[in-house]
Amino acid sequence: AGFGWPMRYGAGFMLNKDEVFGPHRDAFGHSGWGGYVAYADPANRLGVGYVMNRMIVPADGPDPRRVRLLEALYDGLGL
Repeated sequence: AGFGWPMRYGAGFMLNKDEVFGPHRDAFGHSGWGGYVAYADPANRLGVGYVMNRMIVPADGPDPRRVRLLEALYDGLGL
């Protein structure tokens, strides 16, 4: 799709590309305008859902709030 960054889709879900859903290629889920994300990381038996109360539309890629949150999640879990 034309969001300005590469994406992969499969069976109605986005497949992980460029670590959008964490470090494992087999992770899958969906994200959208405003920064929300919901995904599963089967390699780590992890499910993640994030919604926010202030929508922003980043001009050049994934919402930086989501990126920082997921980095902190994986760092905190030692993954």
